[in-house]
Amino acid sequence: MSKFSHLQRNIKYESLEDRFKRYHFYFTMQQEQLSRMYHSCLNEIRRGLEMHKESPNKWLPEKCSMMFLDTCVKMVFYGVDFGGTNLRAIRVELDGNGRTTTSQSRCNIRDDAAARHLPKGLLDKNATASMLFDSIARQIKKIMEENGDMERVDPVPIGFTFSFAIDQKRLDSAILTGWSKGFETGTATKDGVIGRDVCCLLDVALERQNVPARVVAALNDTTGTMLSAAYERPRSLPPCMMGVILGTGLNACYYQPAAGEYNYAGNIINTECGGFDRDLPWNIIDIEVDFASTNRGRQRLEKMLSGMFLPELCRRVVLKVFQSEAPKEAWTHETMPGECCGAIIADDSEDLAVVKEILEEMWQWTPPQEHVERVKALFVAVFDRSAALASVMIAALAKKTGRLQPAMGGLTVGVDGSLYTQNILYRQMLCKHLNSVLGEDTASLIHFAIADDGSGKGAAILGSAITAGTENGHRHH
Repeated sequence: MSKFSHLQRNIKYESLEDRFKRYHFYFTMQQEQLSRMYHSCLNEIRRGLEMHKESPNKWLPEKCSMMFLDTCVKMVFYGVDFGGTNLRAIRVELDGNGRTTTSQSRCNIRDDAAARHLPKGLLDKNATASMLFDSIARQIKKIMEENGDMERVDPVPIGFTFSFAIDQKRLDSAILTGWSKGFETGTATKDGVIGRDVCCLLDVALERQNVPARVVAALNDTTGTMLSAAYERPRSLPPCMMGVILGTGLNACYYQPAAGEYNYAGNIINTECGGFDRDLPWNIIDIEVDFASTNRGRQRLEKMLSGMFLPELCRRVVLKVFQSEAPKEAWTHETMPGECCGAIIADDSEDLAVVKEILEEMWQWTPPQEHVERVKALFVAVFDRSAALASVMIAALAKKTGRLQPAMGGLTVGVDGSLYTQNILYRQMLCKHLNSVLGEDTASLIHFAIADDGSGKGAAILGSAITAGTENGHRHH
């Protein structure tokens, strides 16, 4: 008998059904987990405010996992929305009564001709700041030409939505503190972006491209979403006090009544909450997704719930459960697009025909019906956990606005991002978990308003306010 035979006898073999139950449980949030995370979020918000009070010009990760950045935010106009691979230049006409008319020019910066020779296009570490900002300037020029604005004598004011971590001391200046969402632009060159003023970089690029425009305000996509929702929300809703992005990435800003006590120049705080890392229910699949990312060990909450990472979480959980029965195509990174994940969890047909079609098309897999049902259940669990985590962050920030009581009338949360706007089931999951975290009576004080093109419109709206204030002899900071 082998000297290792006693070890073999003690090995427990796990069936596919057992693995399904185990990994499904990994993505199922319990009430005590939600409660613990909620109080952890509230404590982290307090730590973030105190950190900014002590060191307003410096993020100290050991004191707070979220950056808690100052936004400095206290009629044809332009906005630029740059927060992912899709770049938009937006022309907005405001009528002053909460209505807007927009036109836009859109491109995918991966396809920019100047960077097609690079593996990741303009996201690549060998792409330069000049290449990136010249591409943005060309999009602005294109829409200005289409609308006959190139002959203007005075420069067109631009609100610049830059959806990455930026350090601001005033509205028309924003220093990039670090990339996320897979961007590495300039990091392997002497013409980088990190540590530089993106407003200045864009202004110089506009000059190079002979575009009569200038940046008057920079803001994060959450701030733009909040401003857009505040401008366009139905007047029956309470004031908009939060902006949330639930799309490729994750972030939130909120109105902090006592911001001045913590050395903030404005009252809207950009939390950069994707970096939150306290009491998170990480499992082995989260660890694998983080390990495969370009910013390993950072943006942990974002990697558990944002649209950029949910497809990989879904793909990897299928591999864990089905192991050798999973099709070989499923073993390749990023072979299940986010749109397909959304369609799978939304499939309510009796035989799950949509799920079957997607598995066949994307992975050339025709599993038996019980496997199809398991795949859908796993995908739903991954998305449901995402909604649960998002609800905790929203609940905690809403609490800090001071509006979560009937006498105050509640608040409106402006939301943008395809994970929320394009997915009815996800919105239902989010509301379900908000009720669980806060209780139905308190949760009912939170109203959601989808901000269509929120970040771009918000940039234009802020640009209009800055320009109007300047024309009236006021200076905004």
